[in-house]
Amino acid sequence: MEVEVTPVPGSEPRLHVRLRNTATTALETYEHSLPWRGVYSMLVVVVRADSVGSVLDRTLPVDDPGPGTITVKPGEILEGDVALAPRFPGFVPALAESDLLVFWSYQFQVAGQAPLPWTGGFVLFPSGRSRGG
Repeated sequence: MEVEVTPVPGSEPRLHVRLRNTATTALETYEHSLPWRGVYSMLVVVVRADSVGSVLDRTLPVDDPGPGTITVKPGEILEGDVALAPRFPGFVPALAESDLLVFWSYQFQVAGQAPLPWTGGFVLFPSGRSRGG
């Protein structure tokens, strides 16, 4: 499974996540394990790009998974957005003051089998100050 994450800045900052099945067989997963469906399906940490790397606080909502599954065919692409402000209430105010680094990690859960290997990375959200705003 190929995972691509891009930042989407604006008044409702979010991560755009694109999953592509690179396997030669279809993969079944629980819908709730998709990054944009389940709050805890993708690990996300937001850090100020300051000298100490201050980590933003996050909310910890109740997020009960449902039993629904989805099958991803070979070569098929699934896409969705992960909203950041609801998970990190200080995101927008912090972005006004400094650049933010959003670290992410995701492990595709194959229904009834072992999960695929973890993948991860980070994206930069430049602050209004960095953009001259």
